Amino acid sequence: MVAAALGRSAWVRACARSPDEQNLHRVVGETAASPPQGEAGALLGHQVRTRVLAAIKRILEAEAEASGAPKPPEFSVLSEFPLTRNDKAATRKAVAALQHRFGAERVTEIAPATASEDFGLFGAAWDVPTVFWVIGGIDPATYANAQKAGELDELPANHAPDFAPVLHPTLRTGVEAMLAAAGAWICSPATSAV
Repeated sequence: MVAAALGRSAWVRACARSPDEQNLHRVVGETAASPPQGEAGALLGHQVRTRVLAAIKRILEAEAEASGAPKPPEFSVLSEFPLTRNDKAATRKAVAALQHRFGAERVTEIAPATASEDFGLFGAAWDVPTVFWVIGGIDPATYANAQKAGELDELPANHAPDFAPVLHPTLRTGVEAMLAAAGAWICSPATSAV
């Protein structure tokens, strides 16, 4: 079984594409916060996170002491998410289904990103492989203007108040992508074409 999420915050910003391209983007491996693959990557990501949180706590405590605060600061992590890591076999299967549906030229890999994402929790909770991908949905003229100005990272991403993907063909592409990927698991090869 594959769980999938379509387009999330910085992932969309990092790989915004116009609906003219209607590319489906996939991420293979880790987030940019921990580039190494596999168990070593997961361990490094955890070690880096632990070290950064310890440094933040140390700095807060030193600043409070230097400022003469009457008591040490309270420190708590409000939310945290595991590394978003696509299952390799499930990714190959989903990519094959997406390429079959849309053509290989419309399915491209994106670079790892440092977005925080709760998606990884689903596969871990259900003990199933996961594949995370994003779908471009920016207005073609807006995309072209931002690209020309070197401001692609300025395009609004989901969760932003001004995020407004082009409804059609973005919605249709998203639904077709989900059906194609899910079909790879629930249909025989002869019937999985959408």
